[in-house]
Amino acid sequence: MRPKGNVGNTVVAVCVVMLSTAVTDSNADLPMVYWTDSTAGTISRAYVDGTGQEIVVGSLFQPSGIAIDTTEGKIYWTDSGYDRIQRANLDGTGFEDLIFNAGLQSPQDIQLDIANGKMYWIDLTLNKIQRANLDGSGIEDVVVSSWGRPYGLALDLPHGKMYWTGGAQSNPYNARIQRANLSGSQIEDVITLTENDQMSGIDIDPVNEKMYWSNYHLKKIQMADLDGSNIQDVVTGPPNLRDVDVDYINGKVYWADSSSSFDKILRCNLDGSRIEDIIINVNPNYIAILPDPVPPADFNGDLFVDGVDFLTWQTGYPTPSGAIRATGDTDDDGDVDGVDFLTWQTWHPYPFPAGGAIPEPAALCLLALGGLVVLRRRARC
Repeated sequence: MRPKGNVGNTVVAVCVVMLSTAVTDSNADLPMVYWTDSTAGTISRAYVDGTGQEIVVGSLFQPSGIAIDTTEGKIYWTDSGYDRIQRANLDGTGFEDLIFNAGLQSPQDIQLDIANGKMYWIDLTLNKIQRANLDGSGIEDVVVSSWGRPYGLALDLPHGKMYWTGGAQSNPYNARIQRANLSGSQIEDVITLTENDQMSGIDIDPVNEKMYWSNYHLKKIQMADLDGSNIQDVVTGPPNLRDVDVDYINGKVYWADSSSSFDKILRCNLDGSRIEDIIINVNPNYIAILPDPVPPADFNGDLFVDGVDFLTWQTGYPTPSGAIRATGDTDDDGDVDGVDFLTWQTWHPYPFPAGGAIPEPAALCLLALGGLVVLRRRARC
């Protein structure tokens, strides 16, 4: 389907904004990091350069895990004090209780499977991984651990797997990483550590097929292949490691370090190089990055850019205002237009073939201009 309307002027306008923004507004295109502070009872956010810090949700009891729904513009979190799961808009408005008075006991890490309309979380006291629909209905047990206590949770959606860190109930330093299908079937040990380890956060890089986790006791961030082989130290020395979050699109690993003298959020490259403090004097528990590392043309949040996403754009085109990611808006400007089609075209297919490169924002702009020339030539035929 050929984009209709004044596509040319739109593409040029967006490109001018993208290129000039890099000069005039240093943080406009930066990711944001959200974090929970269970001591203060708040959820805060800031740009990854440390600017724009603000509390978006306050007066909570003990907010713990946090996850972001990029397609609908929502944040989800667990409250381990009130034993409930809640959500709000990215700016903190539209607060909702989703799950309460439902038998939860200390819910912790939470992750989202947007494409299938599910949220998954760990219950630290019940030693369970549970899931429900995104509106809180349909609660079910997915994994009930008889061996140990799960702590950190990550979803590998392209491969249909979940991974979690945990420690034996009798000895939390006897640590493992386990995985299963998203249904909870086929549980298997992936990594068993025997060096008096205690693991906490975990996240997945599905593009490079790696997992990253924080080793609380050994004060390390480590990584390995998804089958548990090739374990490597990424960062050593952080005194009080908590959660870890991987932005594989921008090639960064973020982590929370919460102790009496090192309260901050840090990041480094995927290989551990270029460590930098990004937000200091905070007390982070769990963290989440916005935009969540989901390709901008992945409209259903399944980490693929494919024909299904094209059909979403086609259905939404043209939408002059009120559009969101789930309806085909790749650049969050509120409309679905030819620029969004060109972004889909640039990212398709994703994951990229071996040797492919993730496009930079400026490259997207130049590719959009190239696509504009093609569209104009076709229009003249």
